[in-house]
Amino acid sequence: MTPAPIRLTARIDRDLGGFRGFTFLLARACVMAGAPAVEICAPKDRALDADERTFLGARVAVRSFARGLPRSSGLEIVQIANTAAHAPLFHRLRETGAIALVHEPQPLNMLCDAGCADAAFAQMFGAETGALIAARLRFARPPARDLLSAATHVLPYILSVSSGAIVHSRYAEALARAARPDLPIARTALIPNDPALFDEAGDFRAPVAARARDRAPIVGLLGRHTRAKASLEALEALVALADEGVRFAVRVGGAVDADLEPRFSAAAQALAAKGMAEIALRRLSEAQHRAWIADCDLVLALRRRSCGESSGIAAEGLAAGAALIACDIDAFAELPRAAVEWVDPSTDDVRFTSSLRDALRRALTQTLAQRRDAAAAVRATVSLRRYAEDYAAILPLLATAGA
Repeated sequence: MTPAPIRLTARIDRDLGGFRGFTFLLARACVMAGAPAVEICAPKDRALDADERTFLGARVAVRSFARGLPRSSGLEIVQIANTAAHAPLFHRLRETGAIALVHEPQPLNMLCDAGCADAAFAQMFGAETGALIAARLRFARPPARDLLSAATHVLPYILSVSSGAIVHSRYAEALARAARPDLPIARTALIPNDPALFDEAGDFRAPVAARARDRAPIVGLLGRHTRAKASLEALEALVALADEGVRFAVRVGGAVDADLEPRFSAAAQALAAKGMAEIALRRLSEAQHRAWIADCDLVLALRRRSCGESSGIAAEGLAAGAALIACDIDAFAELPRAAVEWVDPSTDDVRFTSSLRDALRRALTQTLAQRRDAAAAVRATVSLRRYAEDYAAILPLLATAGA
């Protein structure tokens, strides 16, 4: 089959660094997989800077569909994530019956703020269907923030207007197949959301940074800090370990959700007062984020039960050769087991916090070198080359589905 041109409909706003980087990497992967041309279409006009233009290359173009967009002559892939900001993308999917790239199968951000859930679902799915989904979720939602059932209500509506789907884990694949057994479902690896990590061949530009074994291990708590990511619990666990005399340093970077303040800032300042923390409670520049992760020995990639399927920070940590602290659930459970110190994903707050503190203590006092070596050994599994190989395998299937 002759490779078809590909249109990627996605958000690439500058303030959505993860989605933007992910989309650019996806475009490059499709070119590497043989697509003759790739067109990125976004809801807003967006000029590329010189580095972005160089990375994407001559076969990738960017345009806006704010003023209307005709159907693609090739294969169209629409990225759907779990925020109301992606409503225009769902509307595009509904108009075209394209391939859905389901970045997160669970509607986390809509549910975490109950006050705007109804409006978010109405914006995305329309008033009648949105109200039905919101009502089902309220009825089904169990206590203690366990949102496991959420995807079973939302995913069928996304897939009902799709001709195929792309997911990132066996967990999401099972959800999608249960929702639409007749639909072609393809699964790909998850990769870091940072194009600057990769060369033109899709390999890492630099080896894992050398780390002095005799220095205090550096822990990374990076990215947006939210309840879903257990950011406050993680920081307070580190404060407790510091009080016990455990030796480490920590980099705390990223914006903090308002509902975590002022406790989050107080915990960060407690570590800073001990001389153990560098703190930047704002969205880091890509260069600073990249530099801090490269220095880390241990990266936290936590999610409370069913509050989102995956995290770019996990792939970024592995790319840097850092060990991970992660919850043993959903897509996270598919991370390379030897590189991770696991946390019980219990919805019971006391049990979760205890497990998290124990995992951090084990990593920092016993297993860090072993976990870090394992992470460096599996680094190639989160490379752009690996991602392109996945797309080379699935594009023929998707092209048939979208025809």
